Amino acid sequence: MIYIPDGVAKFAAAHNTSPVIAYAIFEMTTDVIEEERVWGRPTHAEVRTVLRRAWQLADPGQEAIYWNGCASRRINIIEQARSAAVAIGAS
Repeated sequence: MIYIPDGVAKFAAAHNTSPVIAYAIFEMTTDVIEEERVWGRPTHAEVRTVLRRAWQLADPGQEAIYWNGCASRRINIIEQARSAAVAIGAS
């Protein structure tokens, strides 16, 4: 697993989200407002991008990561992205 900066770790803890998901969100956004929007109301494309990146960052043995408490398991990431998008209300 990569080093997770303190601010990202705090965001993850406050949002019931895995640190690697928070890190991926922070990588693709430029400010707090966009971070919150991507976390809470992502598009389907953003969900796919975040999950792909988060799995790249995750430990190889890690079997699940969480976005707002919803699990994404190390299986077909495209299908997981669709399911996660629906579960978290992506537009």
